[in-house]
Amino acid sequence: MDLSNDDISGPRAGERLGGHLGLAAVIGLSVSVIAPSMAVAFNATLAAGAAGDAVPLVFLLGAVIMVPIALAFAGFSRAISSAGSAMTFVGASLGARPGALAGWVLMLGYAGFAAGSCGLAGNFVDAAMAGLGYPPVSFGGVRLWFMLGMATMIGSTALAYSNVDVATRLMLWLEGVSLLAVLALVVVIMVTCHPGARELAHGFVPGRASASGGGGGWSGVGYAIVFAFLSFGGFEGAATLGEETANPRRDIPRAMIGTIATLGMIFVIITLAQVIGFAHIPGASLAAADAPLDVLATHYVAPWFAVALDLANAVSAFACTLGAVTAAARLAFALGRAGILPGLGRVHPVHGTPALAVIAVGTACLAAFCLFAPAVGAGRFYGYASTIGALGVMVVYGAVLGAFCVGGQAVRAALPGSGPARLAIGLAGAIGVCWPLYNTLYPVPAYPDRLWPYVVLGWIGLGAGLILHRFPRARRVPALEGTAS
Repeated sequence: MDLSNDDISGPRAGERLGGHLGLAAVIGLSVSVIAPSMAVAFNATLAAGAAGDAVPLVFLLGAVIMVPIALAFAGFSRAISSAGSAMTFVGASLGARPGALAGWVLMLGYAGFAAGSCGLAGNFVDAAMAGLGYPPVSFGGVRLWFMLGMATMIGSTALAYSNVDVATRLMLWLEGVSLLAVLALVVVIMVTCHPGARELAHGFVPGRASASGGGGGWSGVGYAIVFAFLSFGGFEGAATLGEETANPRRDIPRAMIGTIATLGMIFVIITLAQVIGFAHIPGASLAAADAPLDVLATHYVAPWFAVALDLANAVSAFACTLGAVTAAARLAFALGRAGILPGLGRVHPVHGTPALAVIAVGTACLAAFCLFAPAVGAGRFYGYASTIGALGVMVVYGAVLGAFCVGGQAVRAALPGSGPARLAIGLAGAIGVCWPLYNTLYPVPAYPDRLWPYVVLGWIGLGAGLILHRFPRARRVPALEGTAS
């Protein structure tokens, strides 16, 4: 059974992407949206504030929770190859309107990651210059980080517009370079501290006294899993390249499962080194560190290495922006092709990319950055935008897991595995999603963080109204019809 053709209304001439991307390019998109270097720089500190020194345990459990979600996305990707990703997966099982709404919300998720990350690229460059002794730079009252953030978004949009093959390979190289710099610091910390078995095990045992300043205990670990979960968000971005990959049913599932498994191990190793490294610095605290990698680099290597890590994180932020714009544009393209966002469902005749969708997404993200980032700063804007994005992504994860469990007759025939196995995967993933989602909503966060769930709900309401207007009656999804293969 072939379920790959496609989104809600079916592609017409000039409306189906084509390409020959390989496994490396597909992995590049998943890794870039996750942005592992930035994830360990920011989220390890937040996790330590809740779980103490058990941060490696937190990231290990976070990776385990992500496994059933990755299996659900991989299962759909083996049966359906579409730029719509979750839009097509949910639509094939639950109907056109729920599928379109899932695509609408996932587009917001990726756009939030893109808008937030572009400012961090400039902010990390600012930090590197400060590490070299230069004062904050501004031109006519406009700070350098803001100008670099704008340049990052414009450059990412231009790359995503022109050549997805070059863009995805560039993402992988940029993330690889930045991650290698962090892993080099890990090696230095481990060689210098030379931890024994008991010290290594300390990072996997909750409830002990915390040298990092966190509370510890299983309750702390449970809350901290929210930050590990957010660190993996975006792994499914590879699914948006379903129409542009030479062998999507093989390479996209491999990319998603491989990304979770590999980065899960890397996150555990890096966070373990962070816990050990701070334990050997008198008076230092991972939970209280604004820039933990800078602190460790300065102490264990030299100030110049902290500057190098800042530049590596700037590279990671650029790659994340590029990856998130690329993924969000594919969803905007699929929504345009379905008639929900008219005009965006066309393929560029020369570049073969969803050019108008790329421009629309890039422009919207740039506008949000220019309107709000100067008022709150790059770091806070990243936190706000990425929280909105993460809430949207978690909602879509739940929808995909439900679609994976329920399915339709054609979907059940095409998906791998037995019905009970799919049900078990879906339920396990749903439990995993509910925990971090609950902890981002309750206890009610302080202002303005308490506003972001309402922003997501408003976006869902806007999308639902638009979809009902475009689809006044229930419509069949051509993917359900299938053809013999």
